[in-house]
Amino acid sequence: MLSGMALVLLAGVGQAQVVKFEFTATGSTAQTGGDLGAIPALAQGTKISGVFYYDLSTPPDVSQSGTDFDSKTYNSLNTSLTFSANTGYSFAPGANAADSLLQPTIDIRNYHAAGEGHNDALYLYAYNIDGGIEQQGQITLIGKNGHNTFNSVALPSALSLGDFDGTLQLLWQHGDNFVRFEASIDTLQQVAAVPEPETYAMLGAGLLLMGALASRRQRQPSA
Repeated sequence: MLSGMALVLLAGVGQAQVVKFEFTATGSTAQTGGDLGAIPALAQGTKISGVFYYDLSTPPDVSQSGTDFDSKTYNSLNTSLTFSANTGYSFAPGANAADSLLQPTIDIRNYHAAGEGHNDALYLYAYNIDGGIEQQGQITLIGKNGHNTFNSVALPSALSLGDFDGTLQLLWQHGDNFVRFEASIDTLQQVAAVPEPETYAMLGAGLLLMGALASRRQRQPSA
């Protein structure tokens, strides 16, 4: 029985399939309004560095099939986008992401045939609302190979900037004060993801169970 429980726990460790990407970007456009005050300037030429990741085992929340394209939407707390600028500004999803409406989200669109604007695309959104300040960070990857970039609407296990035109967008808003900022992604590199804390916990529990099983076997008298 112990061996079965250990196998179940160890199998659970392998269920998380997080893929992680580091990127750099350069500000291309910025629009501002009102008294910005608390936010450092984000403007053309601003240098950005950041990270985003998602879990391949995340089930879709919404699936749509149409004449021109199929799409799927994935909401998960095991998705994230963080970045910082050389001006001192930084973005990360807020604790309010536990609200299902504010969880980081990925939309994938896969077109069936070629046509104007028929470019497969991936959109990743993350949100932060705190003290009346609303922030939305967004990664947009538009396929360079038209409708042939993706062959499904499953979460991709790899992404290469050679296949996409990539942008980073930020909307920062507080009352009538706002920033709309866009940067062109310069580099995109897939890196090894760090296991989640619960993954370590499950692994430790599995190893403890296996150790208990081995100890019990050693104490059993031989026939």
